[in-house]
Amino acid sequence: IALVMRTARYDESSETVHFGQVGLLVNHNVVVEVHSGDGAKIATRRTTIEPTPNDFRHGPPGVLAAITSAVLNSYHPVLEGIANDIDEVEAQVFDATTTSPTERIYSLNSEVLELRRAVGPLRDAVNRLADGARGILEPADAAKFFELTDDATRVAEQVDNHRALLDSALAANLTQVSIRQNEDMRKMSAWAAILAVPTAIAGIYGMNFRNMPELESRWGYPIVLAIIALICVALHRQFKRVGWL
Repeated sequence: IALVMRTARYDESSETVHFGQVGLLVNHNVVVEVHSGDGAKIATRRTTIEPTPNDFRHGPPGVLAAITSAVLNSYHPVLEGIANDIDEVEAQVFDATTTSPTERIYSLNSEVLELRRAVGPLRDAVNRLADGARGILEPADAAKFFELTDDATRVAEQVDNHRALLDSALAANLTQVSIRQNEDMRKMSAWAAILAVPTAIAGIYGMNFRNMPELESRWGYPIVLAIIALICVALHRQFKRVGWL
C-alpha cells in the first residue's frame, strides 16, 4: 500500500493553516514513513505505537490504522481554532463600532477551502482502506478502519459546516454594509435638502432685484431669516420622524 496523507496545523496569530505530508509504504512486514512540510508534528514513532497492543499486535495494518488516526486527530485543533475565529467574525458583522470584516471572512474561507482539499482525498483513502481491510484482516481487526471512516466523515462534515457558516457570515456582512451605506445616503440627502433652502433663498436675493418691497422694510431681513430657520427646522423634524436623521 502506498499512501500520502496531509497533516494540518493552525496558526492563531495569522489565521492560516499550515500543511505537511506523511508518506507511507506498507507491505506485510514493513511500514516506511516519511514526513515533510510544516503540518502538525504527529507522534507515529515505533516507541509511541508499540506500547499500544491494540495497534501494534495487528502488524503493519494496525500501524497504518494508528498513523491514519493520528493524522485525522491533527485536524481537530485546526477546526476548533477556525470555529473560534468564525465566532469572532460573526460578532464583528453585527457590531456597528468595528470595521467591516469582509477581508477576514475571505481569508478564513480560503483557509477552509484549502483544508477541504486536504480532507476530501483523505476521507476517500480511509474509505478505500476500510473496504480493502475486509479481505486482509479479520472482522474484529478491520473494525478500526471502519471507526476511522466515521472520524474522517465527521472531520469532512465540520469543514463543510465551517464553509457554510463563513458563506452566511459573508452574506450577512454584505447586507449590513449595504444597509449602512443606504443610511449614510439618506442622511446626506436629508442634509442636502435642508441646506438647499437657505442656499436657494440666498441665491434669489443675490440677484440684486430692485422691485423687492421687503428690502425697504425694517423687519424684512429678520423675517426672511426666520422663514429660512422655520423651514429648516420643519424639514429636520420631518426627516427625524421618518428615520433619515
